Amino acid sequence: TGDLSGWVRACSVFTAGTCSGALRSASDRGGWDGWIKLRGTATDGSSYGLKLNFATKEFENWAWGGGSEDNNSDKAVIGWVSFNCKNRLSCGTVPYTIATQNFPPKATPIQYLAGDYCKPAESLRGFFQWIFTDPDATDNQDSYKIEVDTDAGFVAPIALTKNGSSTVANGLMGTGALDTPLPSYGTTYYWRVTVWDNLGLGSVAAVGINFSTPAHAYPAPNFTLTPPKPGKDEVVQLCATNNNANWTFEETLNNGATWQASPVTFANSTNNSSENPAIKFTSAGSKRITLTINDGLGECSTVPKGLKVIAIPRWREVSP
Repeated sequence: TGDLSGWVRACSVFTAGTCSGALRSASDRGGWDGWIKLRGTATDGSSYGLKLNFATKEFENWAWGGGSEDNNSDKAVIGWVSFNCKNRLSCGTVPYTIATQNFPPKATPIQYLAGDYCKPAESLRGFFQWIFTDPDATDNQDSYKIEVDTDAGFVAPIALTKNGSSTVANGLMGTGALDTPLPSYGTTYYWRVTVWDNLGLGSVAAVGINFSTPAHAYPAPNFTLTPPKPGKDEVVQLCATNNNANWTFEETLNNGATWQASPVTFANSTNNSSENPAIKFTSAGSKRITLTINDGLGECSTVPKGLKVIAIPRWREVSP
């Protein structure tokens, strides 16, 4: 709760001023023994007591420095003691507070998680993970900074997150991304992270495990189909924009709730791995086609293209 009770002692009542040894003469200290009571009940029945504000690390409220909680006591040399100028509703020209020490937090790097190399906007913009810890149990992470460089000395970081705002509880994992993508493929990068607690105190920059980006961009597959609205058993020509193709054909069951492999036949000496296969759907209904390209480094797939295969009506000529 932050409530404090007990006693503290003013060292000025001792001869050496070191909180031990002989006391000064009674006249020097006004008969006061130096004890200050942190919590109690005043003679008018009201309660008083010191409180630590965990958010600001500051002490608040009043304590009593005297023989009793009676303001008129002849032993009340200093009487009521304010631990924070806010207690007086105004800090005046000389504000004062008494606060506990705020210890710096720590970031423990975990890993770099690569972005989706099949999406150009995300391919060189991954995520970094670390654990935030702080000796002050009630502190949390308020912000972070990530620096990335090809130089392990971080002389001039080439990519970074300057003022990442992210609240993370003590002992939990923080995650952050770069403000701008990494500049190149086929490169080894070093990274480090700095964190700040909710009082603005920063950690030492912690270096994570270096990582490398792929040798080049992943393939970006795409294709066209002709005709776009084929009939059952009609030849459909598929044209891919990449080599090393792998085609997937599916059809829907239960009004789109379930998808399964769709039976097709290949025409014109093509097959499932042909760059531009010719196919026939052997049944009518809702279908979808997916093209996957693997260039030996990475594999990417298109968003499944949907189409409706219709049953071509049969007709028979009759004489008038």
